[in-house]
Parts: sequence; C-alpha cells; structure tokens
Amino acid sequence: MKKFNIYYLFDVLSALAIVFLCFGKKDKLFIFGSAVLFITVGILVILELFEKTQLTQTVVTNNSDKTVMIKPENGSEPEELAPHSAVEGADGINVDGKVFKACSGTHVVIDQNRKITTKALSGKFANFIRGGYITTAPDAGWNNLFKA
Repeated sequence: MKKFNIYYLFDVLSALAIVFLCFGKKDKLFIFGSAVLFITVGILVILELFEKTQLTQTVVTNNSDKTVMIKPENGSEPEELAPHSAVEGADGINVDGKVFKACSGTHVVIDQNRKITTKALSGKFANFIRGGYITTAPDAGWNNLFKA
C-alpha cells in the first residue's frame, strides 16, 4: 500500500477553517470554521505527540547540484541521493556535514543553495517539534550518517 502525505490534508483543512473564520463573522460559518480549525490542530498535535504519523511516507527531494547522504527508515547505512532526484522513506539527511532529522510523513526539499525546507506548513510544525537539524545521534543507527 502506497503511503500518502497527511500534512497536506492538515494544511487544506486549516486553510478552509481560516476562510470560514474570516468570512463567517459570528454566525454558523464562524462556529463551523472554529470547530474545524480546533479539531484539525488537535489531531495534528496528538499525532505528533504520540508519533502516529507512520501511515505517511517521508519524501526527500534533492534539487541541488550535489549528491547528499540520507539515512533510510529501515537501516543505518547511509545512501547517496543524486542531484535532482527524490526518494521515499528517509529518516535523516546529511548536507555539508549538517544532519537533519525528517519527521515521518513530511516532504523535505534541498534547494539549489543546499538549504533544507519542508513543504507543508503543518510538516514544518512537525519538524519543529520532533525533527530539524540535530547535533547528536538519536540512537546508534544514526552514527554512520553523522560520519558521512
């Protein structure tokens, strides 16, 4: 079964809720928008706290002109990610000696300047809480990526 990126769904629901909040004033649309936004953010926070986003697939896209090293979800041996290519199922990325931990289900992009960004707004939130640049290995399986 192919996994999907749940963070885009959260972004769409949040945008829909904000539209209802902005144009609903104090009637039923405002209440509906508030409820959708509250429920969406609540579900996202709960999923992130309990790390239940495994139904999604992490995607790393290398838009730079150089090869980067990634740590696959299943394994500890780093693999090369060629320029202008993408891979599914990566836990971490080593770009110029800096290691980035990608949360499950996020879509991470390495741009031309070798800067790492996350596509979905709620994916940025997830990487802020459980991911982002790290300076120490979370477990022994990450040691080889730090050495790459």
